[in-house]
Amino acid sequence: MSQTLKVHANSLRRVKAAMEKHGISSQKALAEVLEISLYKVREFMAGRPIDADTFLRICEHLELDWQKITRVSATKADEILGKESTVAPVSPPATKRIGIPRLASHLFRGSTESVLSGTELEAVNVPQPEPALAPEPIVDSEAVNIPQPEPELAPEPIVNNSSETTDEIIVTEEGNLPVIETILPHKESPIDWQELLTATQILIDNQQWDEAALTIQQFDLSQTHIREELLELCEQLLPPHWRQGGRRISDPDLHGWILSTAGILAHNLDLMPKALSYLETALKLTRQDADRGLEIQCFKGLAALHQSLGNYQAAISFYQKYFDLAETEDLYQEQAYILHQLGNIYYALHQYRTAISYYNQFLNHSACQQFPSESIKTLRHIGTCYIHLKHYESAISHLQKLAELTETDRAQQAYTAMQLGTAYAGMGLHHTAIEYLEQSRSIATPLDQPVLAMQAAKGLTLSYAAQQNYSQADRWGREWLTLARMLAKRDEQVQAMYHLRQLNRTIA
Repeated sequence: MSQTLKVHANSLRRVKAAMEKHGISSQKALAEVLEISLYKVREFMAGRPIDADTFLRICEHLELDWQKITRVSATKADEILGKESTVAPVSPPATKRIGIPRLASHLFRGSTESVLSGTELEAVNVPQPEPALAPEPIVDSEAVNIPQPEPELAPEPIVNNSSETTDEIIVTEEGNLPVIETILPHKESPIDWQELLTATQILIDNQQWDEAALTIQQFDLSQTHIREELLELCEQLLPPHWRQGGRRISDPDLHGWILSTAGILAHNLDLMPKALSYLETALKLTRQDADRGLEIQCFKGLAALHQSLGNYQAAISFYQKYFDLAETEDLYQEQAYILHQLGNIYYALHQYRTAISYYNQFLNHSACQQFPSESIKTLRHIGTCYIHLKHYESAISHLQKLAELTETDRAQQAYTAMQLGTAYAGMGLHHTAIEYLEQSRSIATPLDQPVLAMQAAKGLTLSYAAQQNYSQADRWGREWLTLARMLAKRDEQVQAMYHLRQLNRTIA
């Protein structure tokens, strides 16, 4: 079973409230009750994808409406229910709510500080039906090499049919601190990461180390604007002698998670020595404990770190260990991610046949559809690999498929046309090559893509020279040289000058 589900970011507090209601004190306790991996519970609570079967089991145990907390489309819900017929959606239990006028909701936001300081909130319970959240369309995101978490779905607009509307307030407990959560009808407010940072700092200032660590686990590490502050909070949770095994957090597993999180954040901030130290120390803790999830996070972090450093053999070793654990835990999305990264490594090593093998495994993997940007890049890299191997027909086949998938992306169309031109030139079909190369240049120039324009000019120089059209070859050779100088590409300048000299000798 390859379907995956994740809690929407705006529903994380609702999940934590369900944990409190059912008297489940920790994520480890939930994992033990359901007899599932602690790693999967942590991924669930952090809003990251896990296999649908486990997701539905957790929701059933916590009496959560899985469609509401995932906000999946109706089509997706039907597909999941068709494959996961053993667990039906469960309506959430009634929750004590406090009705307030919409215009007064900002007063409760301002009163949060008094609640955090211990002031009790008096209110009258007014039972209200909880509005259903309509499913929203899934929006694909553009990603870079390491896959980032899917973007939050934009909330739907609120339609007011009356002059006065009532908000809902849910009062829950997070650790030792009461929390007020406001839910608007048909809309959930996005998480205020700065507010969560401030709350975490308060916990640390009060030396509530465990509570602060649990709060940090809820952060989305893809939020680039908070990485520095979040790393500083992680470091405040570590005592000066943390390298020698000292810790402030009582739970050694949780201490390891903070170390590994700090390592990932440091890597994202290009603090490589610090990242390596945090991740290696966290990995040592996994050898003393059976927390599979911490081991997975450490292998993932170390693999990505060594890949960034160009230590490819070390990266391959960690990715292989990471893949073995992901396979054992049925982490389908993680498996697809690893296959793509291994393809990238062998591509960088110019081991094109091995790269193609991993790329094809990625494309054939059941979870690859969750990486739309990586799938497009994979097709492009496979085409390039076949060009380097001089298997031009295979290259053209993959590149034509890529062109069909990127019809609306002008930059991708320019790059694909340039690669197709190169492949056809390799086959000796220079007339067709010139058509694709001129198409690439015409698209790249207004898009301010000088590198693509330079590559197209290079290809046109060589194809026109092969056709013995020396005047056109000279024209494009000069543009090739001009762009290479502008981009400070020394190797390209040397090649362009060499071919121009050869043309001048031929013409003379």
